[in-house]
Amino acid sequence: MSVQTYRSVQVAEPGAPLTVVDLPLRDPGAGQVRVKVQGSACRRGDFVHCAQGWVTGAAYPGGYAEMIIAPQTALARIPDGLSAADAAPMACAGVTMFNSIRRTAAGPGDVVAILGLCGLGHLGVQFAANFAALQGIRAMVEPLPLEKAAEGYDRMMANQARFRVVLTTD
Repeated sequence: MSVQTYRSVQVAEPGAPLTVVDLPLRDPGAGQVRVKVQGSACRRGDFVHCAQGWVTGAAYPGGYAEMIIAPQTALARIPDGLSAADAAPMACAGVTMFNSIRRTAAGPGDVVAILGLCGLGHLGVQFAANFAALQGIRAMVEPLPLEKAAEGYDRMMANQARFRVVLTTD
């Protein structure tokens, strides 16, 4: 019997390039689910602010892959009208900005300041402008196939990505 596999992007050692590899498919454990990934947003920044420490790629494998096993508490339903590529950056960046604005005293019609219009900032502007309605908000994305993860990462790190890079498994 052959072992089922899935494609995943990995860095074999510090300083090594991103490569696409085949990994054996494994079953989830208690409190976990296996998720078929359709889009994953590339990011850079400081991971230490996650209160639970459940950062994909740091606390458990995944993110830039066709499949991941994740804690069931880390899942959120994606509305039918939102594509995977549009939803990917909304998970981390979107929640960060949404909660930042939601927890202020600002209300509809108030003026808010958003510093920087990159990955998080452009979502903050949309959330602030549409806070009462909270619809029609879309992250500006640049979809790339999983095989181009290294190219997308290099472009993002060199500030050459036009919008948020999203890896797709299509």
